[in-house]
Amino acid sequence: MSRPCCIICTAPCNYARYGADACRSCSDFYRRSLLSGRTFPCRKGDGKCTIRPYDRHNYRGCRYEQCSAVMKFGPKSTQIEERSSSPISAQFDACPGDLGKAPESPSQPVTLTHFRLLTQCCNANSQPYQTEMECLICSEPINNSRLGVNSCRACAAFFKRNESQFDRLKCKWGRNDCRERDPKTTCRKCRLARFREVLSQAGQGFPIVELKPYEDEPKLPAFIDHTSFYETEPSHSETPLLNRIRKGYSYMCVIRRCGEKSLTGDYSGDGAVRTENMVLTPASYSSFVQIHGIEREAMLESANFSFEEFRNLKSSSKYHIIDRSLLVVDVLESTYRACQHFPDDPEVGFSGYTTFLRECDLESFFANCPDEIDSTIIIREFKRTLQRLSLIVRQLFEIIKPEDMEFVALFGLAIWKEENMKHDEDLLKVASQMRTDIMRELHIYYAKKGTPDYANRLGSLFCLIMNCEDCATLFAEDFQLFRLLRLWESSFRLK
Repeated sequence: MSRPCCIICTAPCNYARYGADACRSCSDFYRRSLLSGRTFPCRKGDGKCTIRPYDRHNYRGCRYEQCSAVMKFGPKSTQIEERSSSPISAQFDACPGDLGKAPESPSQPVTLTHFRLLTQCCNANSQPYQTEMECLICSEPINNSRLGVNSCRACAAFFKRNESQFDRLKCKWGRNDCRERDPKTTCRKCRLARFREVLSQAGQGFPIVELKPYEDEPKLPAFIDHTSFYETEPSHSETPLLNRIRKGYSYMCVIRRCGEKSLTGDYSGDGAVRTENMVLTPASYSSFVQIHGIEREAMLESANFSFEEFRNLKSSSKYHIIDRSLLVVDVLESTYRACQHFPDDPEVGFSGYTTFLRECDLESFFANCPDEIDSTIIIREFKRTLQRLSLIVRQLFEIIKPEDMEFVALFGLAIWKEENMKHDEDLLKVASQMRTDIMRELHIYYAKKGTPDYANRLGSLFCLIMNCEDCATLFAEDFQLFRLLRLWESSFRLK
């Protein structure tokens, strides 16, 4: 008995799905399309595209039409398993009451309602929530998006390493079509070109019209701090969510400034740096833990202010999101302020909103630490931590120079990091929707500004946020070491 093939893309398949000899990739594609309600145009315009296993994701219009024509509940081929023993049928049979009823007629097509019922039944079994996707570059199966697009870890890392070398690379075979011949091509030029193409199409699902600035719209300052909270908001805006996040971040700055001033007072002695709107003071060991607690609560209030979806969550879910994203946000926004206040000193780090830390100040910082602490070891490790921040994040930040709305978008994406929500399906859906809304408004911002080609800009911003995440992970490891050295109480943890 020969092995059946998928009647849509000709890939091998073991048994029928949804009443047709279809592979898992095509059946999952059909299910996702119905659930999302999306429609796809024919790539060639004639509705006669040839669907093949290695490029089926490029012809979604014709692929969907072929799936719709053949995928129905009904008798299956005699060469494969009967419907009663198929995984799909088992899921329907396991559903209570009317929830598991399949269409009454064998020839009746599967509707969106049936797919939603099936999805509810599958989720009721407490299985971890995972999305089934393909890497748009090499077609490998993936569970998470990277750099803002559906890409595998290998392709995302490849893009980060080779983005700056694109103009110097040449096609391995001189045809510039290696990826069309083989998605897993080893040609660096064609692979990188495909990634750039995917990034440029990242906003394909976001309809953008020609936008013109309103005459009465005030121009907001480029740098955001506590004074930005009192600025007049635009009366009309095409990016209300980004404006709300901007206001929420400035509200976070107000809370942090007030809380830290209550701890440190109005200090203007040696080492203090006066800026346009406030006085920055050297950090001290005695107030470090309290300042970290103020930042945590301020970030919670900022998220409550910025996102209605966040306000509707349970208190435990709110603190879970804040604790998981706090360190990444801290790395991002402290670097943002360090570049503004200390543009010529790359080794400065912010331990709070009004307190900073430099290598030359480390001895005075640890002057009040417990006597049993070996300050020599601690100072050496802290220097390494500050140097790592400068090397991993600060240098890239100065190269990219994010604008205020780009920083606001990164701030929102850092809060709604999908990897932190995998334990809860509902949270994951909320995070995914919020990230989509943020990216949609960022596309609108670029269109309104008149930026012609911002694909590379988006790629650079995603590289920056990934560097912040890497640096935050290393910081957490460093502070575990500091706790082992009894520098802080065991109850104090950086999430």
